[in-house]
Amino acid sequence: EMCIRDRLLTMEISTICEALQNTLSNEQAKRDSATSFIFQAGTQQNFAPLLLQITVGDAPEHVKLAASIQLKNIVGKRWKPGDKKTTPLAETDKAFLRSGLFQAMGKCFSKAILRQLKVCISVVADKYFPDIWPELIAQLKSVLDNPADKKMLRDCLSVVVILAKHFRYQPKESQVAVEPLMSELLAALYQLTLKLLANPIEDPADFFYFIGKALLHSIHMGVTAQLMQEASIENWANILKGFFEFPVPPELSSPTDDEEEVRRRSKEEVYRVKDVAARFFYRLIFNYGDSSRAEDAYTEFRKRVEEKLLLELLQMFMEYVRTANAVYVHPRIMLNVCRSLVRLINNPKTSMAIYPLLNDLLINCSFPQLLATKKMLRLWDEEPIAFIRDNLENYLDVCDPRYAANLLIDAACSQKKYAAYKNNKAQSQPVLEHFLMFLGSMLQNYAQNPWAFEASLYIIGKLKGEIELYPHLLSQVETMLTHLVLPNLSHDAGIIRMRCCIAFGQFAGIQFNDAGGMQKACEKLIQLMKDKELPVRVAAALAVAQFVEREEVCRKLEPYALELISAYLEMIPAVGSDELVMALKSVIKNFEDTIYGNSIELIKELLKAYAKLSSAPESEDPDYLINSRMAQQSIVATIGQIVQLISGDQALLLQSESLLLPLIYKEFLAYKTVTFEEQCDSEAIFTFCIDILDSLLTNLKSISKGLWSLYPFILEGILHAPEGNYELRLEIPKTAIALLQYYIRKDPETLCNQGDANVKYIEMTLLFVQKIVKSSKEVYTELDRINGINILLAMLEALKVPSHATCLGKDGKLFWRGSGDGIGRAKHSQSACVYKGARASCMLTGKT
Repeated sequence: EMCIRDRLLTMEISTICEALQNTLSNEQAKRDSATSFIFQAGTQQNFAPLLLQITVGDAPEHVKLAASIQLKNIVGKRWKPGDKKTTPLAETDKAFLRSGLFQAMGKCFSKAILRQLKVCISVVADKYFPDIWPELIAQLKSVLDNPADKKMLRDCLSVVVILAKHFRYQPKESQVAVEPLMSELLAALYQLTLKLLANPIEDPADFFYFIGKALLHSIHMGVTAQLMQEASIENWANILKGFFEFPVPPELSSPTDDEEEVRRRSKEEVYRVKDVAARFFYRLIFNYGDSSRAEDAYTEFRKRVEEKLLLELLQMFMEYVRTANAVYVHPRIMLNVCRSLVRLINNPKTSMAIYPLLNDLLINCSFPQLLATKKMLRLWDEEPIAFIRDNLENYLDVCDPRYAANLLIDAACSQKKYAAYKNNKAQSQPVLEHFLMFLGSMLQNYAQNPWAFEASLYIIGKLKGEIELYPHLLSQVETMLTHLVLPNLSHDAGIIRMRCCIAFGQFAGIQFNDAGGMQKACEKLIQLMKDKELPVRVAAALAVAQFVEREEVCRKLEPYALELISAYLEMIPAVGSDELVMALKSVIKNFEDTIYGNSIELIKELLKAYAKLSSAPESEDPDYLINSRMAQQSIVATIGQIVQLISGDQALLLQSESLLLPLIYKEFLAYKTVTFEEQCDSEAIFTFCIDILDSLLTNLKSISKGLWSLYPFILEGILHAPEGNYELRLEIPKTAIALLQYYIRKDPETLCNQGDANVKYIEMTLLFVQKIVKSSKEVYTELDRINGINILLAMLEALKVPSHATCLGKDGKLFWRGSGDGIGRAKHSQSACVYKGARASCMLTGKT
């Protein structure tokens, strides 16, 4: 270190460049030596300024990138260290960086290096702006006022976005200091925008994107004084409307749902500009579009937005969505447009203006967005499990066009909107009724357009909750299901068969007039559980689970119960679907009599399904892994359901115990070594295993040696519970306390015959009691503490410790003293005091 410090005093830039070069060497010794030098030099004064000089100097590009990365790391760690061990940057170094970081951006042309410098500016701004960095605003305004250099202007705008983002995430009390500077920057931005619009430059979209993003950040948490000025928001809104209506080149405007092309277009500047404008308007409407909200500092601002802008924005959005079928509409832009329209539907100022347009909006905008896409058809053919996740389990990405379409349908057809629409005397038909008539016509013409048939059924299912409110509409749906949907359960297209299954499942709980038609549907669904297409089988299985909830259907399906369960068990490992396991639980609940006599076989099959899922090869699809683990959790919960069902039969319980002990042992062992990433899944399964164990202990007449072997795992599981997990610390110990009491009080003789294991049990029990007694009241109640003490007392009683015995900790302090009249129960938690390091096994008299 002394050698490095001496070299730094007279260090030349070439020396550091050489070290940076060597960090990329193929030779291990050179890399190690250079890395050590850079690491130690990073703690010395003047090193960070030298790195900045290298970044903007004449060194090779890869060396400049290495220097910028090292500078970013030093600024991040040492500008304002989070611990005392890290040496902070010298004040002279900080001053040099504050004055030089922005100018350095103008000398860098590498996007990778610019990213590192932006991170440095963001860190410095987050920690000190505006207190001791006032010169930054002057530097930025200078460029905004004289935008001669396009590269410098682009860099300047990116820094303005950083500051606006900093303003957005500041607490309101901290925004007060930053707000005047942000107003100053917005005023300069406004003048710059007018210049760019009056004197068009080449590729203006990039600049407009940064301007829109800065404005978006500035209205997220509050409104700056510049925007509060008379006509300011109207002027900005007109500018952003121009951004939103920015012309799209013909080669980018043709309709497409090709995944690669959509990804490519999302990176185009024109769509980025439109997107940021759409996000700005959505945020403006969401935060400030309703003047009926409680009065605050923005009441007058809200009134201006409502009176001056909302109707204009409504017209602009309606024109936009009407073009959705003729030209390409980016999904993310459509999402924010639909979000804005939802807010306008809810707004008293615009609701009456938008209602006459809703039918047109739903039929010509939302409905086409729900037609089958190339992605859906590709997933059906190539990745059926991913298709099931997207279409049967409703895991829609927010940028999926169907997500935006669903938003509009829900807002337009909800009961509240329906009532408001009906009360409007000028209108002849409610939105929901008119839309349902349109969907019915699409179902009737299924032969001409099967994809419109599929989309119509999807929407009808989504609207089930609203349809149920109106008997005449429900009657229409029954007619559609029995006359149009039932025949199509045998359609040649698998997607159509799947959608028909889903539709019958959604309406399975409704009491229809034509019971025979629903019975035929149920029988056909059972047949489709053996369909050649996996998504059809899964959809049919989910629908059947809905039907068995009806008593009359359940009685008729009783003879097929085992066959149904077998089909579920075959599908669960293949799909890894939590929804399927939950459906199986429903079937088990409704066929208890049949399940009772076949419970052991069913437990065996569930254990096989669990083993298949837990030993399946690693998948690159994170969603599949999540679903698979959730399915494992549900399988263990289902086993617990069966154990509870047979709780009155000792013979069946003993058979189930021998089957389940390996599973419980395996999961308890896994929980001891769980990583942070796996924590949530393991805790859920651990909890379900605890529940199974609870059923066995509660209902078995005696506790086997195998069950006793799990006692330490319960204690370790509780001790292993991370401090941050409130639910686990709250729920598992409560159940475990009861289990420990079962163990000790129900079978004290077995405990006394454990030999040397007693010592381990006592030591672990002491730790457990310590955890309860010392924990905060938010985690354990006073009753929990009393129960914890009672567990320890019960163990000492079982070991026949004399009632007058005294247990001392290593420090000689009293650990526990038996009461004079026998051990009995602790009346309050102060009856015993637990000290760190206490070891009852050392001091107990009579037993060791």
